[in-house]
Amino acid sequence: MAHKKLQRSKITSRPKASILPISPTGRFEVFLGDEEGTISVIDLMDLHDSEKIIRELSFYVRGKRNRRSAVNSILPFLRHVLMTSEVVDTDSLKSYKDSISKNDEITLNTKYQKFLTATNFFMHLINANVIPKQIIPKGFDSSKIQVKNKQSFSEIARVYVEDNNNFNPEELEEVSKTFNLGDLESKALMLSLCCIDLLHKEAIIKIEEWESDWVHVDSIISSLSNDEINNFKKVRDFIKSFPIPERTFEEAFSILYSKFGRVLPSVRFWPVGIEGFFRSKGWKSSNVVDLFKGKSSDLVYKKVFESTINKLTSNQLEYYKNLDTYRHLDNERDPRSIDLAIKVLYSHYGRLVPESSTWPVGLLDFFKYRGWSGVRIRSAFFPTTNTIAPFIVGLLSYIELSPNVDTVARYAYLNSFRPSKDSGKIVTFFDKFRSEPLIKNCDASDPIIAACVRHVERMKQTLSELGTQGKSFLRLEKTPLWLQFTPNAGRENIVVKLADATTITNLVRNFINVSSQKNPILTTIKGSVGENFRPTCTLILRLTGENSSSIQHVLNHKSASTTHRYTERVLTQSLLKTKTKSFQQYLVNTSENNLIEDDGSHLKPLHNDLFDVSESGVDEWINCDAQRIWFQDLGIIAEWIAWEKAISESQEEILFSNPERWNIYWAPRLAKYRNILALVSSVDKKKARELAKNIILPPLS
Repeated sequence: MAHKKLQRSKITSRPKASILPISPTGRFEVFLGDEEGTISVIDLMDLHDSEKIIRELSFYVRGKRNRRSAVNSILPFLRHVLMTSEVVDTDSLKSYKDSISKNDEITLNTKYQKFLTATNFFMHLINANVIPKQIIPKGFDSSKIQVKNKQSFSEIARVYVEDNNNFNPEELEEVSKTFNLGDLESKALMLSLCCIDLLHKEAIIKIEEWESDWVHVDSIISSLSNDEINNFKKVRDFIKSFPIPERTFEEAFSILYSKFGRVLPSVRFWPVGIEGFFRSKGWKSSNVVDLFKGKSSDLVYKKVFESTINKLTSNQLEYYKNLDTYRHLDNERDPRSIDLAIKVLYSHYGRLVPESSTWPVGLLDFFKYRGWSGVRIRSAFFPTTNTIAPFIVGLLSYIELSPNVDTVARYAYLNSFRPSKDSGKIVTFFDKFRSEPLIKNCDASDPIIAACVRHVERMKQTLSELGTQGKSFLRLEKTPLWLQFTPNAGRENIVVKLADATTITNLVRNFINVSSQKNPILTTIKGSVGENFRPTCTLILRLTGENSSSIQHVLNHKSASTTHRYTERVLTQSLLKTKTKSFQQYLVNTSENNLIEDDGSHLKPLHNDLFDVSESGVDEWINCDAQRIWFQDLGIIAEWIAWEKAISESQEEILFSNPERWNIYWAPRLAKYRNILALVSSVDKKKARELAKNIILPPLS
């Protein structure tokens, strides 16, 4: 019989458990945790069994990812009960459903979610014996709920993908042959790969730039002594505490002598600033000239002059000779430096630097003048939302992982990047709120993985420097990796925490928008968020021919059928609208050519009659990629409106610059779009015009 191998490990003491109050006695408030505080619900005092219900609400939201949002979604139900019967029961739940159902300003999806939230809390109260067991009213029909799937980059940039002018024909043909793809699939793959690759590279660049600042600041902090920290704490005015020494006669004499010797030219040939210096001391230019010629009667300055020029070394003569301005020496005399300013800032505040309005006078302006903004400075002391964004984008664009955005942003820990048993590998561990965690073996040399490993070590060291707050994080079983600090003006409590979901969404969107200034092709996916990365990576894997088992491993799916459904949905969703639009365009072209002629005996249609099997048109229809007619699809109608407007507004410019292209290409397209829009109802056109405002089209030429 086989015996289990004995596992030996160090014995460590477990931290003592602490009991947190759920709802303080006599207070009508919902407790969200130490970081988020409480929500006052004093208005619910008159609710029957209000104390029990509020206490259970605090218990109910403890396991939620966003406790505040969960509370705010339940409070409307409780307030409705207070306004109607004051008792939480089946009748009040039915009444709440009726009130939601009558509200025409919210969609069916929202109505379904609101009532489901109220129902779940209602069941929680039953299980907690706060209210008696009752029948749950039937909710909204879930089969009518529209599930909005996440778009891939190629679907977001569909207008760009549809235009062949945006792609190199030779590269397109090469991709098509290599992966055995059609024209549309090849363009979708090229755009998706290009955007993912650019964002991944841009993320690495931003991480390295931030790490350079961090290393610089860290080296300065580590060199500080306790005596220096105590002295710098006394600095209240950075300018007055470190004044620039005044200019001296010796410097002025040295510059003039090194450039001109004893015979000085006209003042206009002197280096900038020297004449002004002498005038500020009451000297005329003639006095200086006489001094250099040895004709000055001022024996004191004559002695100073002779002493100065006699002490000049060959290196000094060469240095002063090349100066064009006397003000250049101000920088050398200035005792202030970036390093000194960093020392002052750290001595006052440590790693968590507050709002710049509280800094010593003149410190922020000094940093700004030298290219260091307030955000850059704070980020170099402790990670902020700006420094976290490149790490999240870098991991989302790492195709071998293809993680969910929440998995990366909220469930990465200090132990998420550990050495593997395999040489040159790192085990990546990303937890999930539900289902199995994402565990992969990744190359340790990969730039984004190596950067994350460095960040783990950086955070371990930095948290240990934060005193009680930092040590409390290190004692957690799962210490969050992407902790950040964003100071709030006027807030006394300094809180280090994870960024919330909304912040992460905005961070990724802003990162893409800023990166698009450097890489214009990214403007085609402007507005994308973290949720658009995983479908894009899946589309790339699918189009490049990865087998289902490999894709299943990357996506971390338990079932092969789940992977198949997901990949096919992403593929279909990314290409179907374009294929449908192609078929609609074919219908328009056919309707324009489908004229009637008289052959002398009877009328017959010209070429491309869809309903005449003897014509070639029916073959094109049968072989078309899409066979659905979506003349009521608002997204497609919005594109027609956008194109019609863009072509109309560019008519004069194109006619002037390229009249031949206008006549051959743009004028027929304008006519086609106008013909199509004539078939669309006014109601649909009104809605589509709002959508058209957000459509970004490539420049016309």
